[in-house]
Amino acid sequence: MITALTGCASTAAAPESTLGAARLAIAAVQVPPPPEHGSSVVIAAWNALRAESLQTALEVASGVPLAESSTSAARALAGFVALRRGDLTAAQDAFGAALGAEPDMPEAAYGMGLVAQKRGRTDLARQWFGAALRQAPGMSRASVALRRIDLQAVDSVLAAAESARSGGDMEGAEQHYREANGLAPGVEGPYLQLAALYQVQGDEGRAIAILSEGLRNVGDSPGLLEPLAVLYGEAGRLAEASDTFDRLRQALPGDERAMRLARAARERYEMASLPLEYRALQARAEISREELAAILAINLARLEPMIESRRRVIITDTPPGWSAPFVQRMVEWGVLDVYQNDFMPQMVVRRSMLVEAAYRVLEILGVADTAPRPALDDPPPEHLLYRPTQAVVGLGLMQTDGDGSFDLLAPVSGAEALRTVERLAALVRRSIG
Repeated sequence: MITALTGCASTAAAPESTLGAARLAIAAVQVPPPPEHGSSVVIAAWNALRAESLQTALEVASGVPLAESSTSAARALAGFVALRRGDLTAAQDAFGAALGAEPDMPEAAYGMGLVAQKRGRTDLARQWFGAALRQAPGMSRASVALRRIDLQAVDSVLAAAESARSGGDMEGAEQHYREANGLAPGVEGPYLQLAALYQVQGDEGRAIAILSEGLRNVGDSPGLLEPLAVLYGEAGRLAEASDTFDRLRQALPGDERAMRLARAARERYEMASLPLEYRALQARAEISREELAAILAINLARLEPMIESRRRVIITDTPPGWSAPFVQRMVEWGVLDVYQNDFMPQMVVRRSMLVEAAYRVLEILGVADTAPRPALDDPPPEHLLYRPTQAVVGLGLMQTDGDGSFDLLAPVSGAEALRTVERLAALVRRSIG
């Protein structure tokens, strides 16, 4: 029998239930897997200990041959048995003996960390757990134990920070939050609370900086990405807001809310980047052909890869201003026409023109032929634009009037053009991703 493992005969013989919960210094789940170099008897006892059976472990360990009792594996096992029984002194002696036989034994170093932790020696426990991880980087129990120590330390420092903050000591609160960052740089909570402190003080720049620091240390945590993106937006840094919301979408694949936020941020950034002339179109009662070209080109940019052939047309009256590249693009795509090389950029857009342009986009997408065919009173079935009008109405891109007529000759307002093309853009996104 190995005395270090089994202890006194009366304890070894007692049922595990009589040992008392208070005497079990660690839970069985805290015992790591046995070392590979242990004997079969030692490994069997070790696994019994991990299976919540201290009594079985003692019984199996009693059969360890005397010649094996001085091995590092047997001594480390003795340490975990002593820990389970609540005997910290015996556990420390056993782990120390194991490390004397095998200085780089991660299981023994981890056991020493548990002993130090139970004695309230947090700094010493951190050192031992760190040593175990250096010897065996994949030892999850040591990693969890270290993280738990860090979180406990962080909680204490955060409590001090909150106390300072509630007492109006903002400088003291900031120091405590910074201390928490240093203790556990991979924990996002302190970054969020320090950013909130800076926001209260009206310092958006420092709030953005601390959240950015958190992302560098923690990784793309949704809990940090969203407030940072919001701060970027509030600061008018729309490109960075859009990029950060896009990182949030990537961090939460398939999350509808993250996708909406990313899309809205991108649209806000793109809208802010647009010419003032474009942003004024919403309020216009009528729009021109060059303005329709801009609306189509800006909103349907995703369609670019689907344009298989481009028309090479000389436009003699290309407008000299902001809309020129959009006009050229829509003519090349075949969405808008020229008439004897004239685009007529100032011509007022009628609903017939918008229907024709929208239908050509449906043709590029390959959905024109399968679009719904609702019955229409106006235009009549023999009209050249009857089928295109059916398609845009059937797909919900445009609507008939209250009496069921479409009125192809009515002027198109800026709001109607934007609404129609935005719906068309949504159809493009659904079709090509």
